[in-house]
Amino acid sequence: MANPASRFSIALRHPRPAGLAFLAVLVIGLWAIGAAPAGSFYDDGIYLTLGRSLARGHGFRYLNLPGTPAATHYPPGYPALLAVCWWLGGQLPQVLLYAKILNALLMGLASGALAWLLAESDIPPLLAAAGVVAGAAAVPVLALSTIPFSEPLFLVLLIGGSIMTARALRPDAGFGSYALAGLAWGAVFLVRTVGGVMIPVGALLLMRHSGRRAAGIALAVAVGLSAPWIVWSGLHAADVPPILSGSYGSYAGWYLQSLSIEGPRLLARIVSHNLSALLRPIGVLLTPPGPPWLGWIVIPAGLALLGFGAVALARASVLLAGTIGLYLLVVLVWPYPPDRFVWGIWPIVTAVLASGFAQAWRSGGSSTIWRRGLAGLMMLAGAGAGGYLLRQGDGVVHRSWEGPQLASAGSMEPTVRWVKTHAAPGVVIATVDDPMLYLYSGHPSVPVLAWSASEHVREQSVDTAEANLERILAQYAPEYVILPGGGTPEAFAVERMWRERKRLELIDTLPGGGAVFRPRPPGLEH
Repeated sequence: MANPASRFSIALRHPRPAGLAFLAVLVIGLWAIGAAPAGSFYDDGIYLTLGRSLARGHGFRYLNLPGTPAATHYPPGYPALLAVCWWLGGQLPQVLLYAKILNALLMGLASGALAWLLAESDIPPLLAAAGVVAGAAAVPVLALSTIPFSEPLFLVLLIGGSIMTARALRPDAGFGSYALAGLAWGAVFLVRTVGGVMIPVGALLLMRHSGRRAAGIALAVAVGLSAPWIVWSGLHAADVPPILSGSYGSYAGWYLQSLSIEGPRLLARIVSHNLSALLRPIGVLLTPPGPPWLGWIVIPAGLALLGFGAVALARASVLLAGTIGLYLLVVLVWPYPPDRFVWGIWPIVTAVLASGFAQAWRSGGSSTIWRRGLAGLMMLAGAGAGGYLLRQGDGVVHRSWEGPQLASAGSMEPTVRWVKTHAAPGVVIATVDDPMLYLYSGHPSVPVLAWSASEHVREQSVDTAEANLERILAQYAPEYVILPGGGTPEAFAVERMWRERKRLELIDTLPGGGAVFRPRPPGLEH
């Protein structure tokens, strides 16, 4: 008869919990698909546009921008997958539906693979699977995974790369295993640029455990896969005018330009701002029901459990733990809201918290005092986790992720309708959600706003918004400038250019407070 430890080891490796996690997340993802149109959150519209460009044989280009410049802002991995949706679906809305189904499948695959990876260490498989599902079914995650965003594919490749690297670390691994690990690292980078942090972490890990030859093979494959994109995007870095760098241009050049102007102080402010912003996801995960002061007790306990879980994650996959750590460091210095980066790996975070309960209990030893202390810690953290499950469960029941998607898209609907009714074919339109306007009207379009990295930490002034719009008008000479609503710096800038400078001529109004303007030629103002 097998001893208890042996039976436990066999039970841990049973694939059923991982399969259940896959099915649960897939079913939830398919059920969660809603009516949000393409371009609800801007980037999804660009992803679909790039997929369309690849599917139609135009290469990797922004078909929505005048002149269809080469795309250097978004890596080609996810658009290449969306190209398949365009080949299969032909046109919207069928393509959009296929893309949403694809993301549901990818989230299911990522969840099943993550649950399996965690159970490969000694984390109880049902607990690991429950933690993964609790993250994948969270409202903020559903808000991203139910539209064409790259996060589900990124998560699949992140977990897949960890599994491939674990195979490459085996004593009997050979050239093929090393090459597959490097292939996975490069693929992660080609889906999201920040995923490139897996390459140095993986190479260092492989070198320490398997030697320089193994690390060299994997690194050569990863760099070989990534290099064409790096070289191509470098050659075309100037295709997009500097005024649109924040939305469409090279990440590095845009960020470095702001740092060169303001120096280390800007970097320090970005880090401080992002650290503060990261408190929101922590609050979502660990805030208990009840009076606010209770959070001051529960949240530290939850953070302690996350620490225990991080130990369990490192035991399951040193590569995944190290990659997540470096990933979060990059997020801290990056001049974009960190929430989306965190929600993109949220199933890992919730799985780490779930694993922390098991890891904390096993670390208790025989001391009664230690055991009691751990029990109290786990009860407090359990209160935070219970509050999380209650809030997210209520959000799922009420489909809370759909509200922001539909609200964002709904504000653009009058603009799309006006352009399709009144604008001559092929004229350039400047508006807020230019990818959505292109996808549903076919018109080349440009944004009415631009920003620098410094405006991540301070609101853009109306003067700056006006200067940016002037540069956009000079660069692209749009026939119309359409604002769906007011209250933003660019809206105030447009109002000033209309009322005070007469640079814009009001020609129509839209339901909901929007307005249509025609630019006057420079020199004819006033």
